[in-house]
Amino acid sequence: MGRELRIIFLQVTGIRTKEERDQFLESVEPRPEKGRVFSDMKRARSMLIKALPYMFHYLDDPNIPFTTNGLEGYFSRLKGHYRQHRGLRKKNLIATLIGISITDLNSTHS
Repeated sequence: MGRELRIIFLQVTGIRTKEERDQFLESVEPRPEKGRVFSDMKRARSMLIKALPYMFHYLDDPNIPFTTNGLEGYFSRLKGHYRQHRGLRKKNLIATLIGISITDLNSTHS
């Protein structure tokens, strides 16, 4: 089951068109587990099945990226700024991080 799930998750990352989505959805159908299955495999499978209706909104909206890489990079930079300012009081730290976020947003939209 683990290998099957890995293949399925890797297929999801390559879907770029509605036709590919439809082919993927036809190939993935909920089926009962066979034999002993580890709980983390059950959780991964359950997560995938529950997420299927919501996974492909990016195909309809060009403003939604295919991956979360941009967000992950942004939060990584934000955490770096947070670590640099560990001596600030919490109130001032929050204001500083909000200021950094606004600056980042303004620089990406100009």
